[in-house]
Amino acid sequence: MESHEEKLQTIIRENKEKEEKERRKFIASKLEKNRQKQSKVSSNSFLSNDLINNLEYTNNIDMYKTEEQDIIDESFNTYKGMQLTSNKKENIRILNVVEHKVDTKPHINVNSIFDKPINIIITENIICTLSSEGTLCDLDIQGTFNLQINNHNYSKVIVELDNEYSEKAKIHPILDKNKYNSNILELKDKSKNFRINTIYPLLKWKINHINDSYIPLNISCWPCEDNESTLLSLEIENKRNNNDELIYDLNVNLMCPSAHKPQIISNDKGIIEHDGVLLAWKVDELKNNQSCQIEMSIQANPESVFPFSVEAKSNMLAHKLNTK
Repeated sequence: MESHEEKLQTIIRENKEKEEKERRKFIASKLEKNRQKQSKVSSNSFLSNDLINNLEYTNNIDMYKTEEQDIIDESFNTYKGMQLTSNKKENIRILNVVEHKVDTKPHINVNSIFDKPINIIITENIICTLSSEGTLCDLDIQGTFNLQINNHNYSKVIVELDNEYSEKAKIHPILDKNKYNSNILELKDKSKNFRINTIYPLLKWKINHINDSYIPLNISCWPCEDNESTLLSLEIENKRNNNDELIYDLNVNLMCPSAHKPQIISNDKGIIEHDGVLLAWKVDELKNNQSCQIEMSIQANPESVFPFSVEAKSNMLAHKLNTK
């Protein structure tokens, strides 16, 4: 008979498999809707969509990372995360970014979140649209600064920020606006405390940019028609220069039904999976200035390749936001 621990592991594994299946259905449905919309507009352009939003679709715990330089003192945990979703008008590229100053892919022990009396959790979601030539058409940055107190002795904590977007953020009504103008997060009513084990979204921001420097990936897609088939070369590069700026958990999803008879010619990194509808290319990690490539053929015209999605995480935020 299975032990309690074995049964628990079986349940966890089955739940993960179920979540992955549902996720693929979700992506396939969104890509197909985009394809149908696109066919009504033109055969050579693609529409923006909010295909992947990990802040809504996946567990936020995946985006919680310790950040050594931004810990207020040795009793604090600081977590940062930013997700970028970029949708090409001819390609879709989606990126999920999380700040974490380490040399390898971060791993989080859930129990460690409560080891310190204070947790600061910063997440960002970026959605952008690019043309087929790679020109940035629009870029939205949405973020949240969350505070969690785990110890009564810190229930009146004051946080000092170094925030590039300080004038563009909305602040929680419990905070002192005058203090925030000096980049200080402090309770407006000094007689009150932060509640214990409660996550407070103290800051929220939504910013529009036309600046591709906020996108840490370069994605090049080269479809080539060959008789009745299409040869597709796809390259993804981590364009950051610093050694500690990583891209990890990279997932490329292409609508590729079995009728298109997909064949992988070459790929230099990662694994490839095909469920009969979606072709998924998964790469564990890209270091700074590192790239990965895949070449494949399908029995269909080049337009059938688009749109496609790219999901990823990174250990860097899109903009400067630190605690002092």
